[in-house]
Amino acid sequence: MFGKAKQIAAGNVTEKPAKSAITADYDWKAYYKGNFIQKWWKRRAASLVLEMAGENNPVVDLGCGSSPILSLVKATEKVGVDAHAGKIGLMKEKDSTSTYMNALAEDSKLADNYFGTTLCIEVIEHHENPHKLMQEIARITKPGGTVIIATPDFSSMTWNVIEVLYGVLMRSGYHDEHNSKFTESSVRALAAAYGLRLEETRKVLGADMIMRFRKE
Repeated sequence: MFGKAKQIAAGNVTEKPAKSAITADYDWKAYYKGNFIQKWWKRRAASLVLEMAGENNPVVDLGCGSSPILSLVKATEKVGVDAHAGKIGLMKEKDSTSTYMNALAEDSKLADNYFGTTLCIEVIEHHENPHKLMQEIARITKPGGTVIIATPDFSSMTWNVIEVLYGVLMRSGYHDEHNSKFTESSVRALAAAYGLRLEETRKVLGADMIMRFRKE
């Protein structure tokens, strides 16, 4: 599996143009060097993801960006996938414990039914075709495997206030790239359409959902 991942990683770059000028190290810096609120939020969300992920090998992070989450997962086989070549290049330098691939999250070319844990953290709300992304998540996760999806809860008044402030105060962030506005019920319904059953939802300040699914 790792041989296949490395082969793809060395292939042609498939980079999707971003709507905003987000630097390659944005997520990494937000976790380690952001302001107090930003660091607390990123670290709280990451801690919930890591608790849910456990040590169920192997692990893949679709749309990993430059987030350090995959580097913190306790697993012996880890693969990160992202369409942003700069972020993948950065993560190859930062994290020697994982294999990183420059590819579209919805077209990873990874093996069917392979991963024990699939992460998709703060990605689905940015995606132009959430159904295609969810289909890919289900395809590569093995039966009985864990899927963890994180996305803002747009039914939350707290999140809607935070999003406005985020757009004003963090103009270099992802505010303008929210293509879909999910709620817990809409994520659950989308996942169920591809054989993923919701087991648990935890939230950061009632606004950011960390949802754990099981592939039937």
